This record gives sequence, C-alpha cells and structure tokens, in this order.
Amino acid sequence: MRRHPLRGLLLGVTLFVAGCADLTHNPRVDQAHERWGHMRATVKLQLAEKSFEKGVIEEAFKQCSEVLRLDPEFVEGYLLSVRIHLERGEISKAKAALATAEGLAPLGPEMLYLRGLIDERQGQLAEALEYYRGAYEARPDDLDYLLAYVECLIATDQHEQALTVITPKRMDFEQSPAVHTLAGQTSSLLGRYVEAAECYRFAYHLAPDNPLLREEAGIAFLAAGWDNEAIEALMPLAHLQTTQPADGPATHISTSAVQALATALVRKGRPDRAEPILERAVRDQPDRPALWVMLAEVHLRSGHVDRAAMAARKGLDLDPDLPDARLVLAYEALQADRCPEAVDLAQTMIDRNPDDVEARAVLARALERSPGGSARAAEHYRHILTLIPGHRWARLQLDRLNQQARAD
Repeated sequence: MRRHPLRGLLLGVTLFVAGCADLTHNPRVDQAHERWGHMRATVKLQLAEKSFEKGVIEEAFKQCSEVLRLDPEFVEGYLLSVRIHLERGEISKAKAALATAEGLAPLGPEMLYLRGLIDERQGQLAEALEYYRGAYEARPDDLDYLLAYVECLIATDQHEQALTVITPKRMDFEQSPAVHTLAGQTSSLLGRYVEAAECYRFAYHLAPDNPLLREEAGIAFLAAGWDNEAIEALMPLAHLQTTQPADGPATHISTSAVQALATALVRKGRPDRAEPILERAVRDQPDRPALWVMLAEVHLRSGHVDRAAMAARKGLDLDPDLPDARLVLAYEALQADRCPEAVDLAQTMIDRNPDDVEARAVLARALERSPGGSARAAEHYRHILTLIPGHRWARLQLDRLNQQARAD
C-alpha cells in the first residue's frame, strides 16, 4: 500500500513534539537549567555585594532581588538580603529573609552574626551578645565578628572582658585601624590612658587621612599627657577650619577635638595659637557654651582680659550655670579692681561648691583688697591648704598675711 506523503509528515511532527515533551521533563535537563540559574545568580550576587560595600543600597537591593529570582534557594542571597533590609531599617523583612536562609541550610556563623545584628537593632543587647559570641568563637579570624562581639561587650559594660578579647587580636589584625581603635576605646573606658594612646598611635599611623580617627587619637593623646602628639593629630583639622572663607562650609571638627587642641596648646605655653582656632569654632558653632568658655580662658591666658569677659558672658547667656565662665568674670573684675563684684561672683561659686580652689583663691585676693578683709582672706587660704596641703601659692599668701599681722 502506498503511504500518503502528508500522513507521513504529520506522523513525523507528532513524534517530534512528543519527543520534545519528554525532553522538557528530563531530570538532566532540569539540573542543567538549575546550574545555569545558580551560575547567573552567583555573578549577580557578587555585583550586589560590591554595591552593598560601596553603600549603594538601592542598587544592591535590586541586584539581590534578581539573585533570588534566578535561584530561589540561594542561601547567600538571603543572607545578603538580611543586611540590605537592616540598612533600609526593615527589621521584619530582615527577620523573614533570615528565617528563609535558616530553613535552607544549617545554622552557621554568618546566621548567628545576623541574628545578633537584628537583636542589637531591637535593643536586645544580651541576646545579641550571645549570638555575636557564637559567631566569633566559630570563626575567630573574621574581623566583622570580632568587632561586633567586642563592641557589644562594651555596650553591656563588660569592659575588662572586651579588652581581654581585643588585645591579643591586635597582632592578628595588625594592619586594621579598627582593631587598634577599639582597643584604644576600651582602654580609655577603663582609665588606662597611656595604653589607649599607644593603641590610637597605631591606628592613626595606619589611617592618617581619617578625620574622625584623628579626632579620637588627638583626644586620647591629650588624656595621656602627650601634648605634642595631640597637636600633631588635631592641628591639620583646625588648620583647614581656620583657613576656610568665613562664609564657606565648616570643616568637620568636633567641640571636644577643638577643646583638646586648645588645651594642648595652652599646656605648651601657646594660648596665642589657640585663640584663632577657638574664634573660628565659635563662629561656626555659636550655640556651644563650652567653646565660649574655653575661648574666654584662652583670652585670659593671653592677657586679653576684656575679650575674655565678653566670651564668658556669651557662654553664660547660653548656659547660666557655667562655673568656669563665672570664674573668668571674677578674674576680670579683680583685674579691673572691681573687688565687690569679684567677691560676689567668687562667693556664688563657693556656695555651690565649697571645695572650688580657684574660686577661693580669687575670693581671697579680692578680700585682701577690701577694707578689713585680710582675716577672711587668710581663712580661705587655710581652707585651700586643707584641700591641697602642698599648694605653694596659698602657703606663700598665708605666710605673707601672717607676717603683716605680726608687723601690725
């Protein structure tokens, strides 16, 4: 029998389609598709991680969403998604992404670390600390885990334990400014200022262009009595501040850093160099009473008594309860021979703090210049000596008054 050409063609098409239908359900083909999707997702994940590290969070979010579309069971994609959601302030979404990851793979160090981040964001520091501890102990060579663990120890006031953990790690991470800085912060909290300064010195030399690190290092150097090092660290920041146009944007330098630099310069006998720095600072931040008081003290040390009084009054306008500003005004009144005013200002300070040595010194000097005030002045010199038995100036003043009394 002769085969009909069309029938043969239709039969061939039918068999081909049936074969294709079988091919789409071939496990090997499905696995190949999965591998291809996972490969593309891996590339996308690398791009998303780079975007996240650069701080381009929205781009990282889009790329990570594409990763999970390509491979819905990609654990690393969900873990990155947790970090992205945390950066966006989406705690509930971060929790959901972490729960999905934990359902796909055994609990590992990264999951513990992310649990800690979530708990820390929610103010659950005790729980966060345990997760951070678990992540760090599982992988002690991971810098992020180390820093998170130690920072959480500090946040829970376990400073000794924090120092015990971070100190030996300074050798393992000797090129990490963050590790040396954290060791310095912990030492400072424990009052070990020289040790803190030594840690900050390492961090500062590793990252000299980091302005925040310069500030912290300078303040730590000052606390350790390293005035020259404090000036070296802080002066470049202040120089940028003072050389900018007055109407230009202010260079970032904190009030604490300005005060530290001014203090170091005064200690080195250079209040004249501190004056322009503080003058610029009060122009940039006129609502900071501490800066006005510091400027007043520097003016006073430079012999600019009237300018000191003006700065002190500015500080008192912002904060009426500033004893240092009142002390400057008392000095200025004494210098101008307005003794009753000096007596009133100093007495007000002593009423608030009977052990204020400087206020008693000003009061005693003002009383000496007042009619019949020598006996009361001597009482204040004696009080100073009870507080500081080795106070040479008070001893000399009291001896002088006693000699005068005997001569009379």
